[in-house]
Amino acid sequence: MTYKQKIAASKVVENGGNIGKAMLAAGYSPATAKTPQKLTRSKGWQKLLKQHLPEEKLLEKHKQLLDASTLETFEVQGTADDETMREIFKEVPTLKVIKVGWPNGLYESPTIVHFSSPDYRTQLEALKLAYKLKGKLNSNVSVSGEKVIAILNGANTHDNADSTP
Repeated sequence: MTYKQKIAASKVVENGGNIGKAMLAAGYSPATAKTPQKLTRSKGWQKLLKQHLPEEKLLEKHKQLLDASTLETFEVQGTADDETMREIFKEVPTLKVIKVGWPNGLYESPTIVHFSSPDYRTQLEALKLAYKLKGKLNSNVSVSGEKVIAILNGANTHDNADSTP
């Protein structure tokens, strides 16, 4: 790996992942920086990626992102026991009750339910990355509320929370 390549690699993070800007900061000419693949396809760059971002680590992280969830809290006015709250939450299969509790540990109003739910934004970004890496996603992806429209291999795929099968 050349000196400039090492500098560019260290500047990628500083430039928000923008390789062209990192190349400019490392001393590459503006013309060369307009074609970052000259750097990213080099043997030195590929060796650096294998060393610092091994495939196994990327795959494990990608799996975590595809299954990402968030921790949320729901407050119920009035008292409700653990079993009742778990039964209610079972009605939504994507939600998982973690803990049902009450302020100060006393069985009194309100009832607090801690639960996990899918982090759809993170999951969508992970899916977009997977399809992009596989060459099956073009740049025509839009997200608006619950509606996701993506162009996969030329086919228009709609996922709308309001639609019925």
